[in-house]
Amino acid sequence: MDIFENQQRFPFRVLIVEDNEVTQLLLEKIMAQLGFYIIDIASDGSEALERVKEKEYDIIFMDIIMPQMGGIEATQIIRKNFNIEIPIIALTSKKLREDVMICIDAGMDRHIGKPFTWETIYNVVTHYFGDRVPQLEKSSSQNV
Repeated sequence: MDIFENQQRFPFRVLIVEDNEVTQLLLEKIMAQLGFYIIDIASDGSEALERVKEKEYDIIFMDIIMPQMGGIEATQIIRKNFNIEIPIIALTSKKLREDVMICIDAGMDRHIGKPFTWETIYNVVTHYFGDRVPQLEKSSSQNV
């Protein structure tokens, strides 16, 4: 049984910027389990810029290495050209300290290494949305 089966949905808007379809689906499923029901997906940084022009988001999960435009460049443009201060979370297999600092210096708020766990995403979401996210029961093991 899904531990969030009877949870209340809330209208936070999330943008997933990721070129890998499996990772897109995984993040989309996690977000839905956490109560997000406004979930948009962009396959690269240029698509992300178009989405950000069209609507407001509450959080963005941004891959770093993508075709056309990567996450670093897209984040820099979002931070420079749009008047928004929403959390942008880096998603990347690059986990060295230098890689993390490149993400932070570009304007990203956090860095999540791939592969990531459900709990890692949950912890990031609860950091930004607090008690508005359903509490995870410590004895529950969530699989996606």
